[in-house]
Amino acid sequence: MRRPLLGLAAAFGLGCLLTDGEAGPREVVALLALAGALVGLALAARAGRRAWAAALGGALALGSAAAAVEGLRLDSVSLRQAARRAEAGASPARLLGVVRGDALERAGVLVLSIDAEAVEVAGRLEPCAGRARVEVGGESAKPRLLDGDRVTAWVRLRAASQAEGVRGGFAAFGYCKSARLLERRDGDRSVRTAAARLREAARGAFARSMPPGTERGLVLAMVLGDRSEVDEATAEAFRASGTYHVLALSGAQVALVAGLLVGGLRWLRVAPWGQAAVTALVVGLYALLVGGDVPVVRAALMASAVLAGRALEVDTDVPNLLGL
Repeated sequence: MRRPLLGLAAAFGLGCLLTDGEAGPREVVALLALAGALVGLALAARAGRRAWAAALGGALALGSAAAAVEGLRLDSVSLRQAARRAEAGASPARLLGVVRGDALERAGVLVLSIDAEAVEVAGRLEPCAGRARVEVGGESAKPRLLDGDRVTAWVRLRAASQAEGVRGGFAAFGYCKSARLLERRDGDRSVRTAAARLREAARGAFARSMPPGTERGLVLAMVLGDRSEVDEATAEAFRASGTYHVLALSGAQVALVAGLLVGGLRWLRVAPWGQAAVTALVVGLYALLVGGDVPVVRAALMASAVLAGRALEVDTDVPNLLGL
């Protein structure tokens, strides 16, 4: 096959989709054994349709096992168990943790993801782990929360279902009825936090240099991935025209950064391996700066793979890279 990685990735993804997350440890072991046996058959056959069919079957089984393992991991997450206790007692919980990703406010509701460190239910505070998606309502002014900020919030917790947990990565969902019940504490010190502070400084620069309005909202969305200032009418116009994807950071922005860098490095007569190393580092930092969402990380990895391939004088095949 000219594009083996594309087929294997499709089979792996299909295996993930076919698994509902309810499999137990025995099923996981069986799937892993099946995947190993099929890969062994593929290696024994070496080439031909039988080898390819066995490899695809192995990828399918491995994808199912991966989704099942994610479901088992979710069952053991202590935050999910704490949320179940809070639900059973119909009592609010005090959630302590670290914000992951910049909080986004739309239509008066602040949405944030919190990596839990501890939770208090019915007066009992205990350490826990897991990620919660929290919505903060009410009329009080919402704080500006960035990736890495530590917060404490009184919330109504709900344990995530298996499907919600496997698909979205959340162990629990919470609702905080007022920003007055949300307290910001000291932030952590990490590269992600530094990137969040730099991202906030860039927002401030745009705010100082551009008047409020649709244009500034579009620039923030297309450069930093911040869609908080894109009004619903503008967003709907982009959806209707089929161009809403330009408001989400993806391969286009990474390709622009990589293209400018490679062009400049070629002009400076930098060797191909130097071009690959510098560009991979810069697009990686850019992906971190804008929040590290999956499309941007994927594009940064693909750009790095393309440049490494060119340095090795290997032909580039875009569908195969997408499979990678």
